[in-house]
Parts: sequence; structure tokens; C-alpha cells
Amino acid sequence: MNNPSFQAFAESLTREGKSPLTARSYLSDLAHFATWFAQANGEAFTPGGITLLDVRGYKSYLVIAAQFKPATVNRRYWRH
Repeated sequence: MNNPSFQAFAESLTREGKSPLTARSYLSDLAHFATWFAQANGEAFTPGGITLLDVRGYKSYLVIAAQFKPATVNRRYWRH
């Protein structure tokens, strides 16, 4: 977790009192999105670089390409 965005997110989860397991799950979801973002856009993930098209594209990816079940899509999607 050497990405400053990841570190800031982890710190915010701790401040919010999230359990270690919940924080780990959220960070895993963020890492998954960051990987998808970099592949889809050909550039490194930065929170400021996310557009509405990215969010829609990621949801489409989760549903169509990755074929995740609705519960998984919702868990990964709502925080991004």
C-alpha cells in the first residue's frame, strides 16, 4: 500500500472505526478498481482522475466481463 491515496483511505477507515476485516475488504476493492482504471485508461490511478464515465465503465466491467453477482457488484461499486 505505497500509494498515498490508499494510505489516506486506510487512515480514514481507521478514524471511522471500521473493523480491520472491513478495512481490508474496502482496500481490496479500491485496489481492484485502481487496477481496472489503469488498464482501461492507460494511466496510473489517481482519485482526481476518475470521471463519471470511469464509474459507469467499471460497473459494466463488473457485471459483464467479470460476471460478478449483484451483491459483489454492489459491494465494490458503491464506494467508488
